[in-house]
Amino acid sequence: MPPKKKPQHRPAQKQQQASTSSGDGEEKAKLGVMTPTVLRQMIFHFFPPQLLTGMNLDEAELTGKAPILDGGLAIMEKILKKVNPRLQMYGPANKLVRQLREFRQFAGSQYHLEMDWGDPYCPDTVVYLDKEGVEYAARQDIFQLIQHLFYDFAHGREEQEMPPLLYRMMTLFLRLFEKRVKNSYEIVQLHETPFVKIARHLTSEAALGLNRDTNDEYVFKKRKHNSTFNAIYHDWRRKFEELGFDQQEFRDELKNALASHFDENPPHVDPVEYVDFSRDTTILLGNLYKFCDRNRNFSRFDVKRANPDEDEFFVFKFPAVVRVFREKQPYGRGSKRITGKEKKGKNTSDSSAMDNENEPFMLRDEYEAALRRCGMKISNRLWLHRNQYLGGYLRTIPYNEAECEKKHGDKIKFVNATIPPARSRARPIMSPRGAYFILSIHALVQIWHEIVFGRKIFQKMNKEEAKRFMDDLAKIFMKYFSTEMATDGHANVNMEGKKCPLLIRLKLVEQDIQYEIEDLCEGLKEGEKEIQIEDHQAVNAQYIKGRLQMLNIPATFPQTERKFKELIDKREINFSKESFFKKLEEAQFVEFIERFPPVF
Repeated sequence: MPPKKKPQHRPAQKQQQASTSSGDGEEKAKLGVMTPTVLRQMIFHFFPPQLLTGMNLDEAELTGKAPILDGGLAIMEKILKKVNPRLQMYGPANKLVRQLREFRQFAGSQYHLEMDWGDPYCPDTVVYLDKEGVEYAARQDIFQLIQHLFYDFAHGREEQEMPPLLYRMMTLFLRLFEKRVKNSYEIVQLHETPFVKIARHLTSEAALGLNRDTNDEYVFKKRKHNSTFNAIYHDWRRKFEELGFDQQEFRDELKNALASHFDENPPHVDPVEYVDFSRDTTILLGNLYKFCDRNRNFSRFDVKRANPDEDEFFVFKFPAVVRVFREKQPYGRGSKRITGKEKKGKNTSDSSAMDNENEPFMLRDEYEAALRRCGMKISNRLWLHRNQYLGGYLRTIPYNEAECEKKHGDKIKFVNATIPPARSRARPIMSPRGAYFILSIHALVQIWHEIVFGRKIFQKMNKEEAKRFMDDLAKIFMKYFSTEMATDGHANVNMEGKKCPLLIRLKLVEQDIQYEIEDLCEGLKEGEKEIQIEDHQAVNAQYIKGRLQMLNIPATFPQTERKFKELIDKREINFSKESFFKKLEEAQFVEFIERFPPVF
């Protein structure tokens, strides 16, 4: 069976603990360290851009890098109440904070979201677990985990205090060293306890040397001209060049780090104090370089040492790792999905997809790479289509636990990787080669959500205009999502009529498809943006009828209107206003997808 939940040993959330219940926001979000700039970047990556147009960042308090210890909850409450009430349709503030953090929990998110390494790394580090509870992580995320540990040390949360300049230099070093690592996106076993011990040791007085004044190696000349910016910059440039880095890689970031140091020490940097900073940081950089250079987490594969008793923190061995994915429904339990089944020759969308909801699958390319690494043969069935990325798609194959355990034993470790449901934005999956993909069904949901609740173009259409627009939109989707694409080369295409999910390259969604959507929507009038909930209490019949009329549902989505009328007649409307918008979007989506063949 896939791995179960494991007790926490640190602030970072495990992959299996990322998902929380999808109620109406009664449960409290798990809060951690955040900064306004990180929260801003997450908001602008997650919500449709049309809903954020004109948002006052200063009023929303989304500027600055000072740590906020409530995870951004107070800021989000202010945004919903005063700055951008239309975001209330996604739920209360604590639920939105949780949604943002869950969205960010994917391998390599720091790079993909272009986060500033000067900010603390997201405390929800993605860690995969195998059935024995052993932890695994992407190589690049291990660097960010170390950086997060240094952040804790710098802010005194590990009962130590690190000067800001020293922290900035450690962060810059980790970012530079990560670029040297081959296959930084590869998933390897995570030995976190040694990392914590090493980070503590590297920042301790013992590691920096108790007898600095008597050690000739660390005697620095204390001259006043060392306090100028140019002198200090050239001093640090030399230090990084001696570690093998080219100044073209770090020049701008180094200048920014030093500029912040000068801002914190006006009117000039004290030369005597700077000598202590320089000496300690030089020693720390050397120790950190030695640690990263010798650590097995950062080499291509494991290499046994001649003396296994030497340097216990550095001797690690890794098995091949394959992720086992489980797809969750885009709109939650009981929602209607594209199933691919046919009834009397007609394509249909019904809730029978519940049967396939939790069927596990693997990335075929990742599975083949694990087989090759272990020296195993790849079956002819897997060799049918060698180009895994043909047309921007990633193929999958079913996961059979008993069969895989029997064939591979301990040579390959299978780890759980749940795919959360998508609404506003689908969470990316990093492929075995470093590119990002999302499930095709989630791509459809994401694009549809932006059209319906971002652009709101249906509010200005009549029945014929809406029909014509949705027909044109379906033609665009059919170019990129089809049953043929989803089943091409799948190992189980003829097995019990089941088909594995298809993943589409994220760039294809964000560029090619998005450009065609832009062209299709050009010139169309967009509807009213100020849709808000006012509160999260239960709806009544009058509220539902009024909202349907305001959103022009009777003219554009007649089947959707009939469904809500049936709910009103049956008195089955005991849900919140937030849930109403989710149910409305789901019903519109189901009505739309009946226009073209099923997609997986």
